[in-house]
Amino acid sequence: MKSEGEFFRDRSILITGASGFIGQHLLKEFKKYTTSLAVIQRNKIPIEAVDLPIRQFACDIGNRRDLHSCLTQCDPEIIVHLAGYKERNTNLLGFSEGLNTNVMGSLNIFSEALDKEHLESMVVLGTAEEYGNNPCPYLETMRESPVSPYSFSKTCISHMALLFNSLYQLPITVLRPTLAYGPGQENDMFLPSLISSLHRNRAFRMTTGEQTRDFLYIDDLIDAILRVPRYPGSRGHIINIGSGMPVKIIDIAYLVEKLMKKKNLIHSGQVPYRDNEIMKYCVDIGKAVTVLHWKPRVSLHAGLTKTIHSITKS
Repeated sequence: MKSEGEFFRDRSILITGASGFIGQHLLKEFKKYTTSLAVIQRNKIPIEAVDLPIRQFACDIGNRRDLHSCLTQCDPEIIVHLAGYKERNTNLLGFSEGLNTNVMGSLNIFSEALDKEHLESMVVLGTAEEYGNNPCPYLETMRESPVSPYSFSKTCISHMALLFNSLYQLPITVLRPTLAYGPGQENDMFLPSLISSLHRNRAFRMTTGEQTRDFLYIDDLIDAILRVPRYPGSRGHIINIGSGMPVKIIDIAYLVEKLMKKKNLIHSGQVPYRDNEIMKYCVDIGKAVTVLHWKPRVSLHAGLTKTIHSITKS
């Protein structure tokens, strides 16, 4: 099989939602291989991750006419679809935003991609939250049980993606990652919020932390995304991406405290669990191993160390 450099060299690649945490890391990786890179954003923004020309299209994925123009101009061979509404609240507004932005936006992208004769692969990012309160480890064959408007919209997209593959042979693959973390993540997520608080010697208030989570270092997720176009057998599949190793949130908190050489800053039991809190959250990665020949390479200890260094040095 060709190396990543040989495979991606000079291919036309389009990323939607490239300004986010995952998108920025993906851009850094793609810059090593191609000079034909395009991104779709609602608004043009400075992209710090790369130092090569990038075609930026200011386009709302809900606007199919503008989206048609974007895809016609860049004529992608590979699409990575990351854009979407990511709020995880449970209010009714979340349903309308999730359906209008995530589902209809994805429908527009899938539809516009159908007549792109050079398109070889489309990667769509779902979420392991789609499995909800199913027993762990989550398997791709399980019936989904979303717990929020966000995971409901992602479930709709997953099924729509498979239908587009079945009906129209769109070369699409859905990856369902667990909780990605790493340098550059916003403080509204658990780990960067925890690390920032401890770095400032501030108490970190949290739940009792008995819920388990499956943490995935960002480099491992990027590796999985890059493997999809190289393995045609992944087309038409949903594939879990995670560490496969559940860890209690409280144990993660104490490990971070230890790595940062802090003491008595974790105040557990002071925050209630969220409504519909998933208490056990972990995926089976057997399919990823078989289909993508992928396994996580960064241990939790190593990933946390890199993340802590990134946040505390800034």
